Amino acid sequence: MVTIDKNKIFSFIHRREREVRLYSVADDAPAPAAGAGDKRSAMHPSNKELFGKQLRAAFQESVSGLAEEIRKPFLLRYCELLKWKEIASLIGTNIDTARKRAERARQRVLGSMRRTLGSGRRT
Repeated sequence: MVTIDKNKIFSFIHRREREVRLYSVADDAPAPAAGAGDKRSAMHPSNKELFGKQLRAAFQESVSGLAEEIRKPFLLRYCELLKWKEIASLIGTNIDTARKRAERARQRVLGSMRRTLGSGRRT
C-alpha cells in the first residue's frame, strides 16, 4: 500500500512539473521546430525550487489541520518511520487502532493536498 501511495505521489508531482513547465515558458520563446524533441524536458531550477516549497507548505498545512489523535500516528509512521508496534505503545493503543488512525490521516492529507494543489488531472 505504501508503494502504491508513493507511486501516486510521484505521478502527481510529475504531472504538476509538466504543467509548470508548460505555463512557465516565456511568451517570446521560439516554438520548437516540427519534429524536434522538446529541449525543456528538465524543469528550470527556480521553478523546481518554487514547486518544492509549495509542496512542502501544502503538506505542512494539511498535517497541521489534522486532529491530534490521527496526526500523531501519521507522523510517527510516515515521517519518523517507526514500526506499528512502537507507534501503538507510544500513543497507548493497539496496533490496529494506530494503523486505522494513520490511514485516516493519510487519506485526509492526500485529499487536502489535492484540493490545495489541484488534482493534476486534465478534465
